[in-house]
Amino acid sequence: MNKISKMLVAACTLAVATFSADAQIKYGPVLGLNLANVAGDVENNAMKIGAHIGGVVSIGITDNISVEPGIQFSMKGSQDSEESKFKSNVNYIDIPITLRYAFGEEGTGFNIGVGPYVGILMSAKYTDGDNDIDYKEFVNSTDFGLNVGLGYQLESGLGFGANYGLGFANTIKDPVDD
Repeated sequence: MNKISKMLVAACTLAVATFSADAQIKYGPVLGLNLANVAGDVENNAMKIGAHIGGVVSIGITDNISVEPGIQFSMKGSQDSEESKFKSNVNYIDIPITLRYAFGEEGTGFNIGVGPYVGILMSAKYTDGDNDIDYKEFVNSTDFGLNVGLGYQLESGLGFGANYGLGFANTIKDPVDD
């Protein structure tokens, strides 16, 4: 490693250590309900109910601004609008990074958040209610998009929120049309 590289690594380490000493770090579980759907040239497509579970770390930048990386298992997909037993069940490990602004003191009260996410495909199955067909080989292994949300944080640390994730990736490997 040359001298400049060593100095750069040392400077970055010092900056991170200094930042970490001043940052207020909180962490906790995330548990929620997904209302998922897919967009595109799909007939009889309807929203499917799923869940997500994981954890988040909140790194306070100021009293009102935080960066929140997380990880969660997320159940997505869609279902047939005429016969709800026909479902596409697509599961991901999602890694969101949210920049959050809280309107109250010390991060409490109403807040808004925005940030990107990356999803790593775990499984993709189609079911007719009785039989499952694995179609993971036809789905791209990563998804990505943008999350936006509104929430409320109690002084106790318990928070509630509603988020919308807009996916930008074409998740099907070789789409028939667009």
